[in-house]
Amino acid sequence: GICKYYAGEWNRCYSKDLDDGSVLVVLSSVKSDMVYRFRVKDLCGPAEEVLEYGEVDISAPEYLLTRQAKAKSLLLEKGEDDVS
Repeated sequence: GICKYYAGEWNRCYSKDLDDGSVLVVLSSVKSDMVYRFRVKDLCGPAEEVLEYGEVDISAPEYLLTRQAKAKSLLLEKGEDDVS
């Protein structure tokens, strides 16, 4: 069940009890650009059931990476030392 994911190597594990008796679980890691979101009934119990599941890609959009690279190259051309 979801317990193997919940007990894994995550930088952020968030869970919240919801009014309908289910549990919202959100997992994220610095090793991945994905965030996993579950809504589970009877979390880690014998009748565990995933009611909702979703994945969200949180990687930077390509246009932003391009703008950052351009800004960094402009700073290097000007002779700026710290461009991190």
